[in-house]
Amino acid sequence: MTPPCPTARAQRGISLLELLVGIVVSMFTVLAITQVFLESERQRRIPATGADAQVNGILALDAIQRDVRQAGYGLGGGPWVGNCTTGVSSEAQAVGLSGLPLAPVTIAAGSGTAPSDSIDILSSGKVDAALQIKLEEDRANGNGAFIVPSTVGIEANDWLIIATSPAGTTCHAFQALSLTSAAPWSITPTGSVPAYAAGSLLTNLGAAPIRRRWSVSDTFHLRIT
Repeated sequence: MTPPCPTARAQRGISLLELLVGIVVSMFTVLAITQVFLESERQRRIPATGADAQVNGILALDAIQRDVRQAGYGLGGGPWVGNCTTGVSSEAQAVGLSGLPLAPVTIAAGSGTAPSDSIDILSSGKVDAALQIKLEEDRANGNGAFIVPSTVGIEANDWLIIATSPAGTTCHAFQALSLTSAAPWSITPTGSVPAYAAGSLLTNLGAAPIRRRWSVSDTFHLRIT
């Protein structure tokens, strides 16, 4: 019998045991590479996450800063600014002027179910400025018109604030339903407005008053309402 050729023995291949050992070694190698990659990615994300947080914070502060710079526009002067809270009415509630402390900026501390502090900002939405106007005559409760020396700068659907003068401790927000285009000048409000004496001040906030509340949500996101 002819013995097998040496070359044939050299081409047998690998055994099953050698194959299994090779697979195990490969798995440990892949695992090590994966761990290195994940750790490298985690280290990369730490500064990236911090940078994203800083950018988001800068954008949020910029938005709040723009509102704060605009705060108080159109409110005019007077002792009522910061000293009175508007009366409660369903009409004013729709635009956020019901039961509102009249101040350009109000900061309220959080508590209970709303732990976040909030910043309320109020300004007029009217493009052209309007001067404060004094009532010429006493006005009783009801829907009667306000008699004023002029209606310059006031249009139908504008929101106005009326406040007692000089104390300024009582005020009310209402919308102008209509106004006369000639003397005697008068403004008819929507809804029922309490009585105000002659000399009380009217301030125009425009058809779309700007009232924004900035706070932080339960998920730590900046919220505007």
